Amino acid sequence: MYPDPNLHSSPTDAGPRRPDRQTAATLRAQNPLLFWILILMTGAGLLTLIVPAIQNARIAARQSKSNCSLKQNGMAAYNYYDVKGGLPTHSLTDPAGTPLHSWCTELLPFLDAESLYRSIDFSKAWSHPDNTAYFREPARAKLLALLNHWRPF
Repeated sequence: MYPDPNLHSSPTDAGPRRPDRQTAATLRAQNPLLFWILILMTGAGLLTLIVPAIQNARIAARQSKSNCSLKQNGMAAYNYYDVKGGLPTHSLTDPAGTPLHSWCTELLPFLDAESLYRSIDFSKAWSHPDNTAYFREPARAKLLALLNHWRPF
């Protein structure tokens, strides 16, 4: 139902007009609670659109990083195979059969970490005090993250 058409007609109008739409200012002045409810609903609606987009971007970045890590590890293993004539063993062991290092340390020279590879004492375990400093270096931490990042995302 419209209010009286004569209230909103001007002398130049030939007939009745629809009432003007309420502006935000008049809505806020007439019913402030409804105004703030509409603002909150609009904000919630925007959040429901933005949050999944951010999550999708994070997933895509994680997948891209994982794919890059896999590619780098694959190239390092391929280069190792070309140079050594076989793939690295699952672990480097001492004469008694105790594992000292994993295959990851054998790939270090092929992951542009030649200096780190040369500084490691392979006659001692990776957890030996002589070797722990090398495995705590930021570069080594990045390499370990690179090597261990191929878990499913």
